[in-house]
Amino acid sequence: MSAPRGGLIGSPAPRRKNRELLTGGGTYVADIRLEGQVYARVVRSPSAHARLLGVDTSEALRVGGVVAAITAKDIDDIRIPIRLPFAESPEANAVLQAPLAADVVRYVGEPVAVVVAYDPYVAEDAAELVSVDLEELEPVLDPREATESSQPSVHESFGSNAIGRLAYRYGDVDEAFARADVVVRRRLRVHRLAAAPMETRGLVADYDPGSGVLTVWGGAKVKHFTRALLSRVLGLELTAVRVIEVEVG
Repeated sequence: MSAPRGGLIGSPAPRRKNRELLTGGGTYVADIRLEGQVYARVVRSPSAHARLLGVDTSEALRVGGVVAAITAKDIDDIRIPIRLPFAESPEANAVLQAPLAADVVRYVGEPVAVVVAYDPYVAEDAAELVSVDLEELEPVLDPREATESSQPSVHESFGSNAIGRLAYRYGDVDEAFARADVVVRRRLRVHRLAAAPMETRGLVADYDPGSGVLTVWGGAKVKHFTRALLSRVLGLELTAVRVIEVEVG
C-alpha cells in the first residue's frame, strides 16, 4: 500500500501492514506452540471493591487435564515492583499490586486465581468452576471525587487515594494570562480507552533450566521495560531474560 499522491496530511492513508495482518500473515501469541506447553486462564473479580473472604479451587482441580489452580496463598512472597510510568514516586511503594489479590479486590477484573491446564479450553472451563467469596465494599467511581475525605480509601493502610502529586511550571504563567487577548477556561473529560484488538493480552513463556534463560513471546509494545520488570520480579539477571515481540493488537 502506497501513500496517496497528495500526501498523508488530510488523506485516509492506509496502514502498510493491514494486508499482511488481514490475510493471516502476522504472528500472534496464539501461534506460538512449544513442546509440553500448558495454558493458563485468569479468574477475575466481578466487583470494583470488595473484601476477598476466600477462593475455592477444589472443583477446578477435579477437572481432567488441569495441572494447577493458583491463588495468592501459593505465591505470597511475590510482589511486583511496578513504579509509575511517568515518575518515580516513593509513596507508591505502599500500594504495589500483587500478581493475585489476597485480601481485597480493588477493581473489576483484578486477578484472584489462575487455572493451568494442558488444553486452553479445559483451562477456560475449569476457571469458571473457581468459587470466589466476596464481601462488597463501597467503590470509588469518580477520579475527581476520589481525593475527598468522604470517599473510601482503596488502600486502607495508605489512608488516601492520592499517591503523589506532580507539578510542572514553565515561564511566567500569570504574565502570560494577563497579556492574553482571550482566556478560555474548560474542564475536559476523556473517555475510557477501549481498543478492539485482533488478539487480546497474552504471552508464552519458556524457561530453560540448563542455560537459566527465560524467553517470553508477547505483544508488549515496551519490550525493554517488560524485560527489566521480569528480571526484577523473578530475580534473574537482565541478560537471562529474552522478550520476543509478536504482533500487537
